Amino acid sequence: MLHLGPKGLEEAYQSNPAQFKTDFEAAKLRSSKDPLALAWIYRLELEPQEPQRLDFGSGTLWFTVAMTFAAYFFFRVPEWASWASDASDWFVPYIAPLFLVPLMAYHTMTKNAWVRMRGFWLGVLGLMALNVITDIYWGEWDYARGTWIDNLETERGNLDIPDPFALVRQTQQLFSIHFSLLLWGLLGFLFTKLYVGESRVDFVRHSVQVGLFAFIVSLAGGALLGLTAGLLSLLDSPESFIQNLAIWGLCGLPFFGHYLWVTNKQVLEKILPTLARIFIPLFLLVILIFLVTYVGQGIENLRNNREELFIFNMLLIFVIGLVMMHYAFDEDKHPIITMGVGALVALTLVADGIGLWAIGSRVLEFGLTPNRMTVLFGNLIFAGALGAVLWAILRAKSGEAGPVRSMLNTMLPVFVGWTLVVVLIFPLLYGRYDRAKKALYTKDHPQNFDVSPKKGPAEEASVEDEVSPEGEAERPF
Repeated sequence: MLHLGPKGLEEAYQSNPAQFKTDFEAAKLRSSKDPLALAWIYRLELEPQEPQRLDFGSGTLWFTVAMTFAAYFFFRVPEWASWASDASDWFVPYIAPLFLVPLMAYHTMTKNAWVRMRGFWLGVLGLMALNVITDIYWGEWDYARGTWIDNLETERGNLDIPDPFALVRQTQQLFSIHFSLLLWGLLGFLFTKLYVGESRVDFVRHSVQVGLFAFIVSLAGGALLGLTAGLLSLLDSPESFIQNLAIWGLCGLPFFGHYLWVTNKQVLEKILPTLARIFIPLFLLVILIFLVTYVGQGIENLRNNREELFIFNMLLIFVIGLVMMHYAFDEDKHPIITMGVGALVALTLVADGIGLWAIGSRVLEFGLTPNRMTVLFGNLIFAGALGAVLWAILRAKSGEAGPVRSMLNTMLPVFVGWTLVVVLIFPLLYGRYDRAKKALYTKDHPQNFDVSPKKGPAEEASVEDEVSPEGEAERPF
């Protein structure tokens, strides 16, 4: 609640004192040492509490430890059992459920809301079943890396052989990416339903906090792991021990970050607004340089260069996220900062128009594929969101944050809805293929597939030398 600021807290209290007191105690602020929280503790005639020491019997700690080991064994079992030649290709579609569904279960259990959220969980279980079915249906695509095919869909330049399965592979990759984003959106829906006073933009802020905590843990854990590896090297310990320890730590990062956020929710509340204010003028400068450069050199470069188009779309995503972070705190903004945000959104909207022209012209020349359709409609949604936010900023009175937050809360379901379209509709349109046709194609073109027996290190090195350095990895455009 403290993110509301002094003015927001006072307005919430004046509107409903009894509910405010209930929410204040539910947020466990009686044990906070924040001066603002202490002031409200005494104003509400409450008694301060000592922070609860989380021992090993804490439910949150038990959940974190259990999930880190579950994630570790999930990643290692396929490799140990030799279920796939490359285990990473096998389990990538399952990464999102592994990390996000347990967090959904944690918050549902914390609020004892299994009955109330029964319909929600039926939907989640249905999506999980869909994920397993699609992965079994597509199977393992054993295309050899570095020998991609030249065709109108993928525009690669190694082999002059048509690839009849390019659209299927694109759909598979898009499904995996958007399934993760869809589950993240569903976690946000669950969170806002279970916690009173939390909006969708607040959930975005909390997600960033979890990510930052996980990053901090990764830095400390990396230093500890490096020191441990150095000491064990003196004892001639097997390298597999350090490798397994590193994988366990990486698998546990999301859960450790979540644990630190649950137990220290107020730590980053004052840092994030400051970071947003620092990066707003920097991103404004980057967008301005981008527009001046492409207007001066000719925007044909963006159309013809997929790498630049990819970087450009990442820039759009970062700008949207930065604006969300800036308005994730329900407090009035300084007029100068508001003008900077408005200029940033306006310039990004112009840049998005250039990006729409670039991807649209590629669609007209090369045809409509799942990748291009995703980028095209994604840019259209970005344009709509940026336009709506700019309109809300212009209509807000002297830096008022409420209207902009309301608009962002409205736009977030649109992004999640598009991920649902990609997950449900794209496989029906582009994801079907004939298994017999694939088997025949694999037999006739063995150079495009990893069908040969596993080679030793020396043989692999010689094969890598024969691969053309101009081989291009799968691109999203």
